[in-house]
Amino acid sequence: MSDLVDAVLPVLEEVTRLRVGDGPVIRLVTPEAWHAAHTAYTGRVVLRDIRDFAFPDAAYEVFRRAALTRHSRRTSLWRLVRGAVVETEAWEPEILLVPDALAEWGVEDDGLMAFLAHHLARVGQHRASGGTAFLAHETLFKEARGWPDIATDHALHGHARWADAEVTTRLIGRKVGMRTGRESAEMKTLMTVVGSGSGSSGSGGSGGEADGETPQAVQDAGAVWAVDVVTLAGADTLNLAWTAPSLLPTRREIADPEQWVARVARPPGEASPCAGCGRPA
Repeated sequence: MSDLVDAVLPVLEEVTRLRVGDGPVIRLVTPEAWHAAHTAYTGRVVLRDIRDFAFPDAAYEVFRRAALTRHSRRTSLWRLVRGAVVETEAWEPEILLVPDALAEWGVEDDGLMAFLAHHLARVGQHRASGGTAFLAHETLFKEARGWPDIATDHALHGHARWADAEVTTRLIGRKVGMRTGRESAEMKTLMTVVGSGSGSSGSGGSGGEADGETPQAVQDAGAVWAVDVVTLAGADTLNLAWTAPSLLPTRREIADPEQWVARVARPPGEASPCAGCGRPA
C-alpha cells in the first residue's frame, strides 16, 4: 500500500492544490475496531459540542445517543463504507480502512488507488481548514454555530470524489467507479437494498442535510459542483471553501456554482463574513 500512497499523494496535491503532508496515518482495522473508533469519535464530537455551548455534563449521554443514532449507518454498515477519515483524540485526521469490506467489494489496485485518493483528499480538507470543515460536518448544532444552510456532505464528499476521479484519470487513464463487478453475493444484496432507499450508502456523511437524497446522489452532486467550480474559477477558488465553515456551499449553491463563486471571490482585503463564527459568544 505504501507504493500506492507514494504514487497517489503528489498527484492528489497537484490536482487539488491542497497540502496533505508527509506520513498521513492509515490504519487497517477490523469491523469491530471500525465500530469502536467511530463510537469513540462520536463521543468526542458530542463532548466538544457540550463544552463549547456550556451544556451541563448530564446532557452528554443524551446528545451522545442522538449522535450515535444519526451516525449509525457508518458505524454499522462498514461493508458499504469501506473506510473513512476520523479525528483522533488530538483532533488529527486518520484514515481507517476495513480490509474485510474491500474484499467483499472485490477491490483491486485500481479501486484501492481511488479509495486512497478520496480519503487523502479528505485529509487535505482537514489540513486546509484547521479541522473546522470537520467540525462543521460533525457538530449537532450547525444552526447554533451560525451554519444552518451549509451542505457539508455535498462539499466534502463531492470534492473528494472529484479528486479521486482526477487522480485515477492521470495515473491510469480512467475514472474508477465504486462498483467492481466482483462484489460478493451478500454485498450485491446489500447494494440492492441501499439503492431502493431502504438502507444507507457509505459516503460517511451525517445524513442530516440531505433528506430525500441517497448518499450516492449527494456525493455525485457535490462532485459536479467541484468540477464546475474548478472550471469556472480554478482549484484555488474552490479551496476557499475550507478556510471558514460559512464559506462552504449551501444546498442552493451546490446547484448553482456560479452563485457560490460570486459569494466567496471577494475583492482583496474585504473581510470574511465568518470572522469569529462557529463558536458561542
